[in-house]
Amino acid sequence: MRAGPPNCIGRIEPPGAGFLVLCLPKAQAGGKVSNCKKNGIPRNAAIITNGRIETMAGENVPARIGKTIVIRGEVKGSEDLVLDGHVEGTVSLAENRLTIGPTATIAADLTARDVLIMGRVQGNIVASGRVELRAGCNLEGDIRASRLAIEDNAVFFGKVDLTQGAKAHEGGNGPRPAAV
Repeated sequence: MRAGPPNCIGRIEPPGAGFLVLCLPKAQAGGKVSNCKKNGIPRNAAIITNGRIETMAGENVPARIGKTIVIRGEVKGSEDLVLDGHVEGTVSLAENRLTIGPTATIAADLTARDVLIMGRVQGNIVASGRVELRAGCNLEGDIRASRLAIEDNAVFFGKVDLTQGAKAHEGGNGPRPAAV
């Protein structure tokens, strides 16, 4: 590793035309480059090739809909999503994680692999994985999922169908799981 620009920690020269510059100030990284690496590649980096600067997006960073955004209609996607605004209609992220932030107001049916709710939701939820209701959230609607976690002080009005547990024991003579 060689020294980089004065406000950066340094640069790493991989094989190829460009080099990576870690653009996180030393004060934020505690003066250690290792605090800022993931799998050997700096998290906040830029590739400089032929004088052009190209930034690298963080790995697995969810898309975000901010708290001042209002959407009426259908939201579909194939990446993780954080909703902090107002959505009316449907949200469908079949194989991804949906997070409803604490400032969000959602009047929509939600479909995703995993759903985390911290804000207000009025609508039904279908998840192939886990649904988590955090303290302070408010949910009016039914939940169909394979797993459910509800924290203290979460408000929930609706029915629950834990489909994965029911399917695993259909037709079997063994004991059935207790109802939640």
